[in-house]
Amino acid sequence: MRDDKNRTGNTGAGGFTLIELLIALAVLAVALTLAAPSFQDLIARNRVTAAANELVASLQIARTEAIRRNKRVVLCPSTNGTSCQGTDWRRLVMFVDANADGNPGGAGDLVVRDVTASAGGLAIQGSPNVSSNSRIWFAADGLVRAGNPAVRTGRLSVCSTRLPAAENSREVRFAVSRISVATATGTAACSAPSD
Repeated sequence: MRDDKNRTGNTGAGGFTLIELLIALAVLAVALTLAAPSFQDLIARNRVTAAANELVASLQIARTEAIRRNKRVVLCPSTNGTSCQGTDWRRLVMFVDANADGNPGGAGDLVVRDVTASAGGLAIQGSPNVSSNSRIWFAADGLVRAGNPAVRTGRLSVCSTRLPAAENSREVRFAVSRISVATATGTAACSAPSD
């Protein structure tokens, strides 16, 4: 057995030396420098996906409300959450259009939701069918109309300028009564989708 009482020498506390600490910090700095860009890309991809999912959910709710209420339900871009304004779909208002004029605030109209579907560097644009009057609406039969009442197809593109063009866009597509989302090859400038 050892007798610790008779032991000689330095019995100081164990720990890191200054050199070891500086080397550990340098390794951590290099690792963070390499990981930060891919982490930012991950965040941008998640924002695109979340915004596309929010648009799909809004379209599905509008369809359900139109059938349930037996009235026309409209989605349109908005800057204030109470009226239809502009062509920027990052914020939209969903309302029951009782008087069928395409604008909220009429007799019997009811705003159902005010939706903000984007954050940080996203562009949300409508295809030519949608942008003809910046309205998407569902009739009581649950069928979609885009812009013109005779048009039953359209797309909304969710695009991030922070991602490479090959993976920066999701398209929310709607046709007759079907709503879907698909990955699309975008452009660096996030241009509007085709019909």
